[in-house]
Amino acid sequence: MGQLNLYILSENALVVCGLKHYLEHRFGSRLKIFNFYNRKTCMRKINKQTSVVVVDQMFHGTDGAEVQRFIKNINPHVEVIMHSSGEEVASTISSLCGEDPVAMKNRINFWLSN
Repeated sequence: MGQLNLYILSENALVVCGLKHYLEHRFGSRLKIFNFYNRKTCMRKINKQTSVVVVDQMFHGTDGAEVQRFIKNINPHVEVIMHSSGEEVASTISSLCGEDPVAMKNRINFWLSN
């Protein structure tokens, strides 16, 4: 599988930095990660090469499901992950990369407990 283009759309820079660091450490060069703090900027960048978009469940007072509809109008094939924990993001990306979800969950639980 080639490199996945992953966009993180969040209003919280601390969450973005932590999630980006974790994903880079976990998946390495399999991901090309872009951060966005503004929905309009993110929407202008989404195209057919966008693989995954991680969206806060609430983004600047807008329900994440509404943001997801905008994204799917641009690229109906993109995987949209509603972010509430790093575990669900990593689990979804693991499945996209063809990894065993049970083994991935065990690694995440170990990582979170240390």
